[in-house]
Amino acid sequence: ATVVTRLKQAGAVIIGKLNLHEFAYGATSTSPHFGAVRNPWDTARITGGSSGGSGAAVAAGLCYGALGSDTGGSIRIPACLCGIVGLKPTYGRVSLHGVFPLSWSLDHVGPMTRTVRDAAILLGAMAGHDPHDETVRDLAVPDYTAALIGNITGLRVGVLTDAFARLDSEVESAVRAAITVLEGLCGAVRPVALPHDEQAMAAAFAILCAEATAYHEPTLKTRPEDYGADVRLRLEQGLSVTGVEYVKAQRLRTVLMSECAEVFQDVDVLVGPTTAIPAIPADVQTVTLGGQTEDPRSALTRLTRLYNFFSLPVVTVPCGFTAAGLPIGLQIAGRPFDEATVLRVAHVYEANTPWHARKPTGYGVRD
Repeated sequence: ATVVTRLKQAGAVIIGKLNLHEFAYGATSTSPHFGAVRNPWDTARITGGSSGGSGAAVAAGLCYGALGSDTGGSIRIPACLCGIVGLKPTYGRVSLHGVFPLSWSLDHVGPMTRTVRDAAILLGAMAGHDPHDETVRDLAVPDYTAALIGNITGLRVGVLTDAFARLDSEVESAVRAAITVLEGLCGAVRPVALPHDEQAMAAAFAILCAEATAYHEPTLKTRPEDYGADVRLRLEQGLSVTGVEYVKAQRLRTVLMSECAEVFQDVDVLVGPTTAIPAIPADVQTVTLGGQTEDPRSALTRLTRLYNFFSLPVVTVPCGFTAAGLPIGLQIAGRPFDEATVLRVAHVYEANTPWHARKPTGYGVRD
């Protein structure tokens, strides 16, 4: 992959590959082929996914950084549940050449690191035009580490009010406290909403299902038994998305992206919780939030998926812990290709809070 080549050219030492949810199509990183990825904070719990191995390795101190792919939250979910930083860049900022696809128009690759500064360093090495990937924009790559200098006084912060509808109570408390910290640092925050979020979620789901199934169709027909049960079911669901539905979803996406751009006329960044729940035990099949019972996958992805749909850069940073010692994450999103501002806000928040300094038991200890 281009991103690996560029990291090597920048001096990175590539240690190896990590476990993940099969074909990056899930949010738990429990694999029927290679076993479950275990959360360093509590090995009986999931890391989230799909990039669960990357989240666990960074959180456990096995490496300074790792790569993740993100189609509906697969960088940010494990970063949140493992208490680290996870950055999904703007679509078109980082090359997807050589990356196994899940959904061509929703896939992103980004860094997962211990600190915001490390994420800025890795993004700087990875980003930029690639003649092998026509989706990458030919734009200058800023010095992201230089952008971390300064404060955020006067920056306009929008709080996504709809994101607080159904949350674990400890998650809500920690995120609201984080927003209070940001308010003190920037001067003011204001409530905002992303346009037609329910329609956008439905369209994002249709696009993901159709594009994933289109790629896997040959092997889904000839070797269905080789897929894990959960991934096979999702791929089969994609067969029911018609061409008309897919085209309508992409057309709606174009319209709603224009409306989303209008939101940023009044704010510079958007903030809210990363996931509705902390890491759950691997055998939990349902969760109840706000009186509604839902699949854990839905609880993990419904606050992350829209940023892929709208192609916004977004980072998750640790913002607290539950009473059981499980990490909680805060999402910070910005205008397309304005990763510098997103990273600056995250860095200032990180510098004014203690959460990133906490490490799981046995951190960095070798056998």
